[in-house]
Amino acid sequence: MGNIKILRVVTVPQTFSIILKGQLEYLLDEEFDVFLVCSSEIPKQYATPLIKSNRFSGIRFTRSINPFIDLISVYELCKIIKKIQPDIIHSQSLKANLVAGIAGVICHNKVRIQTMAGLVSTKDNSLKSKFIHLLEKFTFLLSTNVWPNSHSSKDYIIKKKMCNPSKLSVIGYGSTNGIDLKYFNNDVIDANELQRIKMELAIPAYDFVFLFVGRVVKDKGIIELINAFIRMQVTYKNVRLLIAGELEPSLDLIPNEILSEINLNEKIIFLGWKSDVRPYFKLASAFVFPSHREGFPNVLLQSGSLECPIICSSILGNTDIIESGVTGLLFKKNNVNDLYNKMEESLVRYSDMKSYAKKLKNEIYEKYDRSRVQRFIRDEYLAIMNKYNK
Repeated sequence: MGNIKILRVVTVPQTFSIILKGQLEYLLDEEFDVFLVCSSEIPKQYATPLIKSNRFSGIRFTRSINPFIDLISVYELCKIIKKIQPDIIHSQSLKANLVAGIAGVICHNKVRIQTMAGLVSTKDNSLKSKFIHLLEKFTFLLSTNVWPNSHSSKDYIIKKKMCNPSKLSVIGYGSTNGIDLKYFNNDVIDANELQRIKMELAIPAYDFVFLFVGRVVKDKGIIELINAFIRMQVTYKNVRLLIAGELEPSLDLIPNEILSEINLNEKIIFLGWKSDVRPYFKLASAFVFPSHREGFPNVLLQSGSLECPIICSSILGNTDIIESGVTGLLFKKNNVNDLYNKMEESLVRYSDMKSYAKKLKNEIYEKYDRSRVQRFIRDEYLAIMNKYNK
């Protein structure tokens, strides 16, 4: 058997440059023949050497459902599949899973893998979420192999009878790409940069600093976080909240009163998007992650590897990483009172929080090192191809 050809299909280029960083290069080093497809609109900061190479093809892709453009995406992907003749089509994200699944079936590809990196339908009980639930089930039907990136997601899929259990596999302990523990390491954080940030933010040494890192949208629980923090301010005068991330008004409009608090509350510091979040985890007393839905959140691995204590919502994915009262604190999704209580607990029982953080760091080093996860993925590709070539 020659080199195994893998066609990786995602919606946006940042999936390749950020989420799958180093994975495709590793597979090339392991003598897999890897090709890439995503949206043809490539912002400069995401144009990696692989995307600039002849291994990349761009097609029309939208993140939202648009039947006309989606049909064009399927047609363009079919042309690429017929040209490359991949042994494996491997997609990630709901839209990419849909388009790649349909194109793979049309082109009679034997192996159609999808990474299920978070069930969008678990967001709420709206009609839109119910429609997306059906769409997710349809993509599972199109795939020969479904890789949920957390064990809790796999259990949920089986419980809700969304997919034939025989198709489901979780790679290792979970995660799409693990974490680079050489990079997310306190020993390599630039001390001068850390000092510069401390001086720039001018946060008193005795302040308790909560940190949020992520997209500043309703889906990530930003409304609950702001409301819980406002309550914290009433009782505790020495608290701060740092917010590192981008607003996305075109996708998720935050209420004006929440935006006003973010911009005008003197105890809230909006940092915007940061290319390097490590110094902020180092500065923070606790990381708060109130997201409504996740697959397997890398940001919890980042916080944990830097030994920053964690408070997060009790949702699929988060619960694979955090055990409440053991490696962090969990609170009920979309529940301001419970979030407030856990934020208060983190402040008054901080020695316990540090103990939880230390234990989590040890687990991350044991289970989620990037090189280990990538080897698991390589081995799974080989096992699948051996099965189909018998």
